[in-house]
Amino acid sequence: MLGIIQFVISFFPDALDSGTVGNINIAIREMDIPALLVLAALLHMAEALLARRQGAKLATPLFLKGKRGMVVGGYQLQAFWPLPLFLLLPSGAGTDLPWHSLLGGSLGIVSLPVIIGFSEMTQGMLPGRKAARTAGRLLIYSIVLLGLSLLAAWWSPLTLVAALAAIVLHEGLSWYSALEERSISPIFVHPPRGRKVLAVLPGSPGQELGILPGEILLKVNGVLLTDAAQLHEALRMNPAFCKLEVLNREGESKYLQSPIYDGDHHQLGIILVPETDGMITAEAKPSSIYSIIGMKTGIRSRNLPDGQLKRKKTTEAKQESAEG
Repeated sequence: MLGIIQFVISFFPDALDSGTVGNINIAIREMDIPALLVLAALLHMAEALLARRQGAKLATPLFLKGKRGMVVGGYQLQAFWPLPLFLLLPSGAGTDLPWHSLLGGSLGIVSLPVIIGFSEMTQGMLPGRKAARTAGRLLIYSIVLLGLSLLAAWWSPLTLVAALAAIVLHEGLSWYSALEERSISPIFVHPPRGRKVLAVLPGSPGQELGILPGEILLKVNGVLLTDAAQLHEALRMNPAFCKLEVLNREGESKYLQSPIYDGDHHQLGIILVPETDGMITAEAKPSSIYSIIGMKTGIRSRNLPDGQLKRKKTTEAKQESAEG
């Protein structure tokens, strides 16, 4: 945005040169926009590498409303990382450093904290695949932005092109990711036989058995699962031991068994995909700048689920009746 503003005010060299606005105007004119864009590209490159390495581990399972109004399972991949940004500061350039320089008499190192992060929603991919795909696109974006920024440093008229590309390509990634999700079918829905696993709690018996998200619990203690409530009932048939038949992601059967101890999760730490007629869902949050601005300026009650909105109106009516 600063690059675009700098381009616009360059057409008015003699305007707004006094007062506070004039100081801001001069500061923007003197900014090295290509250098800032190079920094933005490098930070996005770090974001891409961290998203590829850790994104799937930080995924949160959610119950979401699908395209046809049915409740489906999904994941929100969201992470924030604090990074130390080290800058070289010339000690003789107008300001003396308050500490002894690590590099000798003329240069010092300044460390600044930088927060980077990403956020994605998926209903049609496993978290690992979604994180890898998002990281790959971010990496391509950062490389393109870095190339444009270096060219802008060499030939200044390209500064506006690089600044516009930084915004347009980044928003384009969010738009394309949302379009891709709408074009594919949700994978976290129940099959006719068995119940699909949405997530497994860390450290739970289900994780120790090696059960993974996307697999299907076919039988528990010999009971064929056709309803979510049957899992708890089947486990209670033998409170000390359980036998499971599971279909893995490739459709192959595997047979598992495990003792059950006091204090274990009542469903072995397994979170099943929600039933399609469920009433509790999470609202998908926008990840693009344009969507966030649109959400903040909208009417808050429009974002409430129908049931929550009805409860809100009922509460308000009761309060008015009590006051009357």
